[in-house]
Amino acid sequence: MKHFVDEVIQVELSDGSFLERKPKCPTRILWQGMWIGVASLESAWDDLSRRGKKARNMREGHLERAKVKGSWGVGKFYFRFLGEDHQTYTIYYDRTPDDAENRKGTWVLLTIEGQ
Repeated sequence: MKHFVDEVIQVELSDGSFLERKPKCPTRILWQGMWIGVASLESAWDDLSRRGKKARNMREGHLERAKVKGSWGVGKFYFRFLGEDHQTYTIYYDRTPDDAENRKGTWVLLTIEGQ
């Protein structure tokens, strides 16, 4: 059974580095006070499209390039993995900054499937 969660989480990366432009799949996630390890990555994809005002504030040529390479503060990177607890998780990194002081994006647990 699939459960929609949509909650902000913390993550841990294998080498401790964090690539804001194109993040790697974490090695584990922290959700509701519990660490969940990534047993195996099932799939990864991204959505670099600009929507709303962000789609209208760029010239057409630059917009096409941004769809392929992305641009600062726009895009989501999705990861679907099997957790060490035998459940399947879908998480994403949203590159949109919270505000001018927090210029990094946010990791979100989207769904859990399993027991």
